[in-house]
Amino acid sequence: MRRIAATAALAASVLTAAGCGSDSSAGAWVAPSVDVSANSTEVCAETKKLVRGSMTQLSQSLATLMTVKPDDTAAQERAIGTVKNIFTQWATGMREQAGKAADPGLKSGLTDSAAGLETAVAQIKTFDDLERAGGALNNPRMEEAGKKMEKVCGRIP
Repeated sequence: MRRIAATAALAASVLTAAGCGSDSSAGAWVAPSVDVSANSTEVCAETKKLVRGSMTQLSQSLATLMTVKPDDTAAQERAIGTVKNIFTQWATGMREQAGKAADPGLKSGLTDSAAGLETAVAQIKTFDDLERAGGALNNPRMEEAGKKMEKVCGRIP
């Protein structure tokens, strides 16, 4: 039962961290040769695709996590590796999009989201750590990152 609760907590944290709220901060100046609106549209589309894909992978993995037996160390290690890999790929994708973003608020939100995912990965050392890793995604920094992205992109799945 504890594993089901930990898995559910991780899933809820990821869904919450994927994007929420709105922000009213103004963007900084960008070189006139860059069409910020067109760039943001492209980066937002890629970010939404990345988030949907990562969440799909994670939800598929969470179903498997729930079936791991407490005495099956090999299965636990595979599960840990799978979740860490998903978060790492997700963070890498967010950093790639941040590198493309012309809007400073979007760039900052993407960078902060990547850092939050990397923090979560660093916290996962044991199977029971999966619950705490979800908490790393459900914090004020990640919420602010989501707001920055949503200001430019709208709701991110």
